Amino acid sequence: MKARHRVCVPILAGLLVLGSSRVEGVTLYATTTNGPDGVSSLYTIDSQTGVATFVGSTGFQRISAIELSAGGVLYGTAERNDGSDTPVLIKINRTTGAGTEVGVQLATPMRESSPRWTSGRPRKS
Repeated sequence: MKARHRVCVPILAGLLVLGSSRVEGVTLYATTTNGPDGVSSLYTIDSQTGVATFVGSTGFQRISAIELSAGGVLYGTAERNDGSDTPVLIKINRTTGAGTEVGVQLATPMRESSPRWTSGRPRKS
């Protein structure tokens, strides 16, 4: 029996480049965003053919990273879809694509005024 592995791959602008090595029994997850303020969607990608299959809308904007936990929970960093640009951590249902907010992100590392993290505590740079 072959072991199954799951790999999360974020996609920007609908582009994914897979390496030339053959991967079997892998479920790839990817997100896309429709424009600068569009809602992100979840896709699975067939590791043999590279074909992406739409799973569903997450209900959140600008998912910038996704990670599958050891327990099988798919998490993502996103922004609320309410015009506030509030950065949040979400859980994403792998069957429907629907996102559920876990909490607000206290640090936003991509912004100039973000706090720097040292020993688990934020400090301003």
